[in-house]
Amino acid sequence: MPPKKKQQQEVVEFTEAEKKALEKLDHSNLLIDIQVLKDRIEELQKKVYDLNETIRTINEQNVKNLSVQQSSLQLSRWNQISTEKKVIIMLFYSNMTT
Repeated sequence: MPPKKKQQQEVVEFTEAEKKALEKLDHSNLLIDIQVLKDRIEELQKKVYDLNETIRTINEQNVKNLSVQQSSLQLSRWNQISTEKKVIIMLFYSNMTT
């Protein structure tokens, strides 16, 4: 095998004007990247807000449905009680309020 040749690195010298231009270019690229990220954050915040609103609406509907189900269940239980027991229950509660 032939001996490996060392690669020579080329040194590039920039003028002060070129250095400043590169810094400005790099800086403006960073500003663009920052703005893109800010826009994405704003989009995600809107999605989170919309999802929270959807969850709130679903929760409200679930509470309404649960209330209806509980009322229906209580009515069903009440209808299963004999008339004699209903009278006793009603008398019991009426005596509690007097």
